[in-house]
Amino acid sequence: MPPYHSYGDVRRILNRTIANPKTRQFAAGYIEGHGERSGNNWKISQARLTEALRLLSQGKESNAPLGAQITERDISKIEEHLNAGPLGKANTFSSLRSTGKQPPQKVIPKSVTILPHTFKKAA
Repeated sequence: MPPYHSYGDVRRILNRTIANPKTRQFAAGYIEGHGERSGNNWKISQARLTEALRLLSQGKESNAPLGAQITERDISKIEEHLNAGPLGKANTFSSLRSTGKQPPQKVIPKSVTILPHTFKKAA
């Protein structure tokens, strides 16, 4: 498990776990406020991310828009994703290559036989 998560990783997980777009955007902004900047990069540690999620689920944030509630169920789904390994990248080709597995192959349909009488002879 990486000690820090990027903004893209956090957004990817929120997109997969929180259905309400208003809630998702609010959670992303709230979590972004708990992270830290280094140059142009943004990162958040696992501990701070978990702490921010807990505060959100307890309703400690008073600026939450109406209808933007994060439930304990959302938190548990997010934590499942966090503990699953590389964030949201479980089936990408690069992670498959690093584990030595092959990516899924496309199913190529069998060739269609063309019957000779379907073509007219050129005059």
